[in-house]
Amino acid sequence: MTRSRRIGLVLTPLAVLAGVVATAATAAAPTAITGAATKLTKVSASLSGTVNPKGEDTSYSFQYGPDANYGSQTPPVDAGAGTTHTHATADLAGLQPGTTYHFRVVATNASGTTPGQDKTFTTRSEPLVYHLRVSATSVIYGSAVVVSGQLGGQNSAGRQLVLQSRTFPFKAAWANTGDPVTASPTGSYAFRVASVAASTEYRVAPADSTAGPSRGVTVSVAPLVTTRVSTAHPLRGKSVRFSGTMRPASSGARFAIQKRSGTGWVTVAGGVVHGASGGVSTYAKTIRVSRGGQYRVFVRIANGSLSPGFGRTKHIRPRGH
Repeated sequence: MTRSRRIGLVLTPLAVLAGVVATAATAAAPTAITGAATKLTKVSASLSGTVNPKGEDTSYSFQYGPDANYGSQTPPVDAGAGTTHTHATADLAGLQPGTTYHFRVVATNASGTTPGQDKTFTTRSEPLVYHLRVSATSVIYGSAVVVSGQLGGQNSAGRQLVLQSRTFPFKAAWANTGDPVTASPTGSYAFRVASVAASTEYRVAPADSTAGPSRGVTVSVAPLVTTRVSTAHPLRGKSVRFSGTMRPASSGARFAIQKRSGTGWVTVAGGVVHGASGGVSTYAKTIRVSRGGQYRVFVRIANGSLSPGFGRTKHIRPRGH
C-alpha cells in the first residue's frame, strides 16, 4: 500500500505537466471564414462569418471598403477561447447607394491573425425619379411637343436617356423615338418631337436599361380641320356651302356644322367625311342661313384614335333682300 501511494504521488505532477504541454500544442492562430452579406439596403448591410479561436482568447472584426484594400473596419468582438466554430456578425451603416463593397472577417489571438477570403456585396440603388412633363397634353395633328423633366436619384447627372413611345390604343411594345439625350449636371433633360401624328403615350428610360422607365404621359391629337365657306355674306335665308379637309385621313368619320349659342355650340347639320387620298379626307355640306352668327365644323373619330377637332370659326352675316 505504501509503495502504491508513493508511485501515485510521483505520477500526478507528471500528468499535470503533460496536460499543459498538450494544451500548448493545440493552441494556434485562429481560423476565419467569410460568410455572406444580407439585409442589403441603400445604406446598410449585415455581414457574417465563422471564427475558430483554436483554444486561445480570440477577437474578430470585419474589414470593408470600395476595393480589396478595404479602408474601414468594425470594432473588435470577443470570440472566446473555444475550439469550435463561432458565428461572427457585424452590421454596417452609412454606406453609399448602388455601390459595390469588398469585405472579409479577420480573427486575432496571441498566436496570430487570420483573414478570411475576400467577398463583395452591392448596396441597393436609389431609384431614378423622372418628374416627367409634356409641353401640351392635347395638340393639333402635325404639331410639335417637348417631353422634359428633372432626373433625380442614383447617378442622375450626365445619365443618357431615351424617349420611348407607343400610339393609340397603347397596347404595342414601347419603341425608342429619336436620338438619346444626356441629362445635365443638375439632371434636367428634354426631348423635342417635331410632329405628332396620332394620340401617343411617351415615357423616358435609361439608355443602358440599368433602371426602370418613367411613368407614361399621353398626348392626345386632334385632327387638323380646314374650313371654307362659299360666302360669309349670303342673302338672308339663302344657302352657304361649308367644305374643307381633315388630316389625318379618316374616311367615314362624322362631322357637324355647329353654331355658337350662348356659351356653347349647337349642331345645325352634319355628315360624313370621305376619301383618304394623300392622307386627306374631305367634307362638304350646304345649309340655309337665316340669322348671322359664329359657325364651325366639328369632327369626331369614332374609334378614339384622335380626340375631337374643329376648324376655325366662321362669321356669317346675312344681307337683307
